[in-house]
Amino acid sequence: MSALGVLKRRICRRVRSTIGGVARAPAEGPSIDDFCGRLRQGDFSRTPCALVIQKGGLAGSDVEVSEVHVEGVVIVTQTCDLVRAVNSDPYVQLAKLFAAPDEDTRRWLASGHVPSVVRLPGSDDLFADLNLIATVEKSSLLSTEWDRHSDSPQDLDDFANAVGRRSSRFAFPDDFQQATKKLRDRIRSKYGKQESAEGRILTKVRQIRATATPNWASDTYAATLTFIVDPTQFPIGAESDLTVNDELQVWTENASVPQLCSAIEDPARSLHRPYLWQSLAEKWADICTPNSSVTVVDAEVATADEFSVADMWMSQRLDMDYLSDDEDVHTPEP
Repeated sequence: MSALGVLKRRICRRVRSTIGGVARAPAEGPSIDDFCGRLRQGDFSRTPCALVIQKGGLAGSDVEVSEVHVEGVVIVTQTCDLVRAVNSDPYVQLAKLFAAPDEDTRRWLASGHVPSVVRLPGSDDLFADLNLIATVEKSSLLSTEWDRHSDSPQDLDDFANAVGRRSSRFAFPDDFQQATKKLRDRIRSKYGKQESAEGRILTKVRQIRATATPNWASDTYAATLTFIVDPTQFPIGAESDLTVNDELQVWTENASVPQLCSAIEDPARSLHRPYLWQSLAEKWADICTPNSSVTVVDAEVATADEFSVADMWMSQRLDMDYLSDDEDVHTPEP
């Protein structure tokens, strides 16, 4: 057996003996299959355990193994693979479980802007840290109790899609990362803070998607950020009944970001929201810093109902942790 194969067996044996803190002899095939057949992706255990990770090289004398102690784990293996017979699919992947330490952090992580952290199905404050995933034998699962917060198909689908997105994100060019850094930093610092109008308004943004003209591979390109907002932000009749007069235009041109956010929240200005949102998006885009590759950063606003499948195909989702090059913003200790 290769050195890598020996290492894999050592890791699986070690995790089996430490998960849940109790040594347990592996059950035979049928009982493992029956047990795993009752589990689903997103099920979790709050039993403290140790995950084993490999350090150093992949083979030879450089191979090192160390334990990472966590307060719980989440099953991130797809349900279809989880329930397959252990003889044909013997392994399962577990991610670190942690609870959001405060309300602001909970809101930010639950927003979906940080793809390396995924909220558990049906949970308010429990999250899976996809930066720390260990592969173990299915027999390891029998040594602890597993829980589930939701059987809702929508919750389970949302979790599965979020886990999959971690490995399928677009690799934005470095120059684009630099151009949008100030905006991303601002969004991270403001998001969900209830004492701030901007923090509250940011929770209405479902996604930020980016496009490049002519394309991302060009030496120079113009970037456009599309802020996709909740459909309730554009009341029925807002477009047709809206008359943008000179006074409103002058006011929005001179208004600050907080002032625009407060105006959007003002019920008396609900029919002006499309224009106010567009003005706000342009102010946010102005925070970006064009460079030798990114010649300009423009902004658009669309509701989730308006943004088409074709628009989705032609754009890339802007994620906050993927583009962060200077700090860890998403994995607080439990």
